[in-house]
Amino acid sequence: HMVVARIAEIELQGTRIYDQMMEVLGLLTKYTKERDYPFIETAPYADDIKALGVKTMNHWHFADHYINGDRLLTDKELDAHKIKKNPENLVWSINESKKILRNKNASLIDDRLNKSIYLRMLIHLYGDLHQPLHGVSYVDEKKFKKGDAGGNNFVIDLVGARDLHTLWDKCVKRCKEVSVPLKKNDYDLIDIYAKHLMKRYTRSTTWVKKRLQVTSVKEISDESVQLAIKEVYAGVKFGKPVGEEYLKKGGLLSDKQLLIAGYRLSDALKKLFEDEEVLKPHIKTEGKLEDQATE
Repeated sequence: HMVVARIAEIELQGTRIYDQMMEVLGLLTKYTKERDYPFIETAPYADDIKALGVKTMNHWHFADHYINGDRLLTDKELDAHKIKKNPENLVWSINESKKILRNKNASLIDDRLNKSIYLRMLIHLYGDLHQPLHGVSYVDEKKFKKGDAGGNNFVIDLVGARDLHTLWDKCVKRCKEVSVPLKKNDYDLIDIYAKHLMKRYTRSTTWVKKRLQVTSVKEISDESVQLAIKEVYAGVKFGKPVGEEYLKKGGLLSDKQLLIAGYRLSDALKKLFEDEEVLKPHIKTEGKLEDQATE
């Protein structure tokens, strides 16, 4: 998540949009663990609040797609497995966050309070959107009748990752676990990794240009589903050791997903805040409040 945020930050630093975002994020900094590198330190916020018992947004992190082999299950099959899709899923939550961030309607409160929270959510959720196992759950008739919870229940034999989801959350063994607030050495690792990816795959790279043409959140989610089917679940078996070839290919795919997520997050933020009024306060004036009270 922090590598994705750093890629977007590198593209946005020095712009009016970046300065406005930092002002809005700063409204709630004292209630977070963010310190010296606040923009990228916002990235784990949506996960950190789970430790406070905030479970109401847990389903926001996952898209409700269920697969078996190389295909999506039909609604009839889902009914047979008694699986119910949650309409408030990852695709919904990103689009809803964007709506809240676009608000320019004046109200009795400073709308930047909501925007400070939902900007943090959006930065995080763009990372989830590009992690293929946040897009699907694997269903079969034996072990996973209701799905494997995005690979969380898909046990593997590998040091450092007991399940498939954890392996991909760790960028297929390419990412070191760090915690917020970031130490200087940990920040340097994130910064070097982000810049390495951006140098290796610039925006002018053919496959990058092609993938950046896809901007719909739904279509990006569909991309992740196909990657899960063709790359993530292919070549790995439940409870078995993970081969070096799988780790090599998976690491390369993870690199590409991190990069594309960062570029797409940057593009999404530019589009959201191209109107410089969006991140300014929208509070009703005293006169309007008085008029409203007399009515």
